[in-house]
Amino acid sequence: MLYFEKISLKDFSEIVKMVAVVVGGLWAAWTFHKLQKVRAAELKNRQTEVEIQKSRAEHEEVRMRVLGQQPQLAVELRATETASSTKGYKSFLCITVVLKNEGEQNLDLQFSPTALTVGRLTFHKNGEQAMSVQRFGASYFDENEDQPQLFHERILRVGQKRQMALAVLPVAQPAGYIIQFRAAYSRRPFDGERLTAKPFTIEALEQMIYFATGNPSEPAEVDSTHE
Repeated sequence: MLYFEKISLKDFSEIVKMVAVVVGGLWAAWTFHKLQKVRAAELKNRQTEVEIQKSRAEHEEVRMRVLGQQPQLAVELRATETASSTKGYKSFLCITVVLKNEGEQNLDLQFSPTALTVGRLTFHKNGEQAMSVQRFGASYFDENEDQPQLFHERILRVGQKRQMALAVLPVAQPAGYIIQFRAAYSRRPFDGERLTAKPFTIEALEQMIYFATGNPSEPAEVDSTHE
């Protein structure tokens, strides 16, 4: 009877050990399985993130390619006040514009006879204001003419940048100016290229406000840039 009990206790101990080993193995297997699932999920998330980033990069590349196929004109309108050489005026207001083709297509530029409009504001003591308007065309000097000739159109090839002098206005007293430049542009075909449709015309209009002090020693230059 005692021997049977001893054998039973020993067997029971072995059974407990075996159960512990089995449980430990199952626990290790379950833990390994969970870790594998977690790693697989992390890997899938990383792959998804990479695919999203790749998709965004491809979308951006397509967007930039489409933009590159469209004409892109940058307009920089400038006003500079300089000292007067005569006693009748305090200073002179010089207005220029810089045009640059920042796209990947050649441009055809069209100018109206009133490409530049300048509105001069004067303020009265009662608070009212008045405006006088002057209009100018984009002009150039022809080799056979002494008087400026109007630009009707101009070509800007890819990457080309051109500055144009628009007007010089005398400043008799401090005043505010509303300055506006406008031009129309469209895609120009490359040499030897044939277009199947009429190019779409885009109107560029740039405005700025300038306060002429009559004292060029004060900050006098203001740029207005549009792309």
